[in-house]
Amino acid sequence: MSKMSMCQFAVPLLLPCGQGDPCTLMVWAMRDIVKRWRPQSIVGTMGFKEDCLVNISIFSFVRLGKCSLSKSKILNRILNPTYMQHNFFVHQEQKFGYNPKEISEKLVEMACYFPVGRENTDIFPEPVAFLNLRGEVTSTCKPLSFLARVSSGLFVFVEDIKEEEYNLLQTFAKGIPNIFLIICPADGKSLSEDTKIYIKKFYQMFKLNRKNIVVKDSKTNESEMVKKMQNRITNVISDSTTHTKILDMVQVANDRGIKVDEGTEDCQKAQQHALQITKEIKDTVQYKKDTMKLQSTIWKQVTKNEKELCRMREQGESHGEKYRSDLIRQNLELRRNQNSRDFLMEFGNL
Repeated sequence: MSKMSMCQFAVPLLLPCGQGDPCTLMVWAMRDIVKRWRPQSIVGTMGFKEDCLVNISIFSFVRLGKCSLSKSKILNRILNPTYMQHNFFVHQEQKFGYNPKEISEKLVEMACYFPVGRENTDIFPEPVAFLNLRGEVTSTCKPLSFLARVSSGLFVFVEDIKEEEYNLLQTFAKGIPNIFLIICPADGKSLSEDTKIYIKKFYQMFKLNRKNIVVKDSKTNESEMVKKMQNRITNVISDSTTHTKILDMVQVANDRGIKVDEGTEDCQKAQQHALQITKEIKDTVQYKKDTMKLQSTIWKQVTKNEKELCRMREQGESHGEKYRSDLIRQNLELRRNQNSRDFLMEFGNL
C-alpha cells in the first residue's frame, strides 16, 4: 500500500472479499502511508504539515447504470493540473482498461490531493481525498451507504434518469450534505424528457440548484466539465466545518456490517506489541539517552571500522589479513554489546 501511494496510484480503501462475504475497511494497511503538505492557510510561515491519517474532506464518485463517460478518467483529470497527465485510477481508455472486472467489482479506491502552498498551481487549497466506487451501484450496495455517510460531497455519474434511477437516488441521497449529478447523455445528445422531469423533482426534494447539476453534452467539452467540478469541490471545502478522519470511518463501517482489518487477530497482536514497546516513551530524546546508551558511540565506531575495511588507510605495517580480521572482530564485539541491551532484547522477544 505504501509503495502504491509513493508511486501515486490509488490505494484500496474498501476491499471486496468475494464469495458474498462483506468487504473490508483497510485502516491498518494505511497506517504506514505518511504524507507531507503545505496548505495555503500556513503559506506565510513556510512550514508544513505531516501526518499518516489526516483529517481531510472526502468526496466520493459513483456510477449509476451504464455511462459512456469514464468516471475514473474524469477523476484523474480533476486530480491533475492542466499541464500534467498522471493516471491515479485505471480507466477504460487505457491499455486493457476494457477487461471485465473479476475481483474489483464494488472495490472502493482512494487517491488524495495535497497542496504545496502555491496559489497559482494548487488545484485545491486544502488536502482532499477522492473515493472511487468500481462498478454500478445498486440498492443493496453496502459500500454506497458507507460512502454516503462519510463523504462531504457525492458525485453521481448517470447517463439517463428514469424511474429506477430516480428511486435509487432518492433512497441513498437523503442526509448527504452535497450531492452532484453528472449527467452524460449517450453520444453527447441533449437531455431526455424523462431526465428533465426527474431533475425538477430533485430540485424540489433536496433543495438543489443549478450548481448541483453538471451536464456533459455536445456543447460542453471535458475540460469545461472538469473545471466546473473542481470549483464545486473547492466551494464545499471552503464552506465545510467538519471533516471525516479515516479512523472515524471504523464506527461507520461496523454499523453497516463492513469488516475492519484492524479487528483481525494478527493486527491486534501487532498493535499490542507496538504499544508495549512505546508505552514508556514520553520524551524521545531523553528516552534514547536512558535506554540506548550504547547506540551513538557504537554506531560511530562500527561505521568507522566498515569504512576502514574498504580503505585500509590506517593499516600501517600490520599484515593485511590480520588487520582485516581485527576490524571484523571489533565489529562483532560491538554488535554483541549492542544486542545485549534490555530494550533490544524486548524487540526480539515480541
